[in-house]
Amino acid sequence: MSLRIVDLKVTEFNIPLTEPFVISLGTTHSAENILVSVELENGVIGFGEGAPFAYVTGETQQTAIQTVEAARNLVVGKDATAYRAIAADLARTFWVQTSARMAIEMAILDALTKSWGIPLYQFFGGMSDQVETDITIGIMPAAEAFDKAKYWAAEGFNHIKIKVGTDLAADVERVAAIREGAPNCLLKVDANQGYTAKEALTFLGELEKRDIALELLEQPVPAWDLKGLKFVTQNSTVPIAADESVFSSRDALRVAMEGAADIINIKLAKASVLDVVNIHAICQSYNLGLMVGCMIESRLALSMAVHMVAGLGGFGYVDLDGFFCLAEEPIAGGFNQQAGVLSVAHVQAGIGAEPTEK
Repeated sequence: MSLRIVDLKVTEFNIPLTEPFVISLGTTHSAENILVSVELENGVIGFGEGAPFAYVTGETQQTAIQTVEAARNLVVGKDATAYRAIAADLARTFWVQTSARMAIEMAILDALTKSWGIPLYQFFGGMSDQVETDITIGIMPAAEAFDKAKYWAAEGFNHIKIKVGTDLAADVERVAAIREGAPNCLLKVDANQGYTAKEALTFLGELEKRDIALELLEQPVPAWDLKGLKFVTQNSTVPIAADESVFSSRDALRVAMEGAADIINIKLAKASVLDVVNIHAICQSYNLGLMVGCMIESRLALSMAVHMVAGLGGFGYVDLDGFFCLAEEPIAGGFNQQAGVLSVAHVQAGIGAEPTEK
């Protein structure tokens, strides 16, 4: 039967957190996401999730919903096999509404690969069917961070990501406490734009004095400050990752050409599904490290990311842990988890995850 898209729907997708999640950009008390569904003429329904976050994507839940509703004329009536043309139309029309576009693209690809009877990781290239993620510890007192690090290490996690960027001295103490609590774990640090270039180098210097090694330091300076980012990169022995500085393949190319970072962190919510493939190619061409990150998302969006990262391959740093802080799980299926290893090997078609209430 035809793979023509006959319907596009969007609803609020609110998920409470187990506790407030604190980073330098603000405090999140619940995930205020959107749930998108696309129905094909053959009766197959695909699902997508968007995670608008005003401090990062510039969207709110309501503006994301309005974007999806406004996109109906660009989506309904089109053949799902023309997903690249649809994505291009969406990008030209709604070029800053990335999480809304991502949710639509995700739903289309879910429906398409369900119809074809293949899992998404094979659609993306089939390099692998699993990834190993880190676990994130937010901004909190050092003693509390020590306890969390000890707990997650005992749960079998090998990588911990630490949020910093509000108080340099407290940040150093938090990282030191986590190192003590999880001495065998590899550490990433994410400042979420919280430092100046000089503060970032001071922070790294303080950790070096304590003999604390890092896998990377992510987005130490404001997103617009590429000169500052490049200064930190050129004067640090720790690899520096660009996150909020890169939303699109155009941004990634600029960072690569200027040598402003060693690693680029790709997030589906920032770049949309198909532009992630472009950023992946740019990073490989310029020999930049590849990292994947996430927002606070359910197993639906995170399963999509696992498929993408496993299928494309080449990602040296994986941060797909947004579901660990959710107080509820409104999604059935998706990846299987064993400590930090997330696998989609069992998925027969599509993303393999659907909302429990449709």
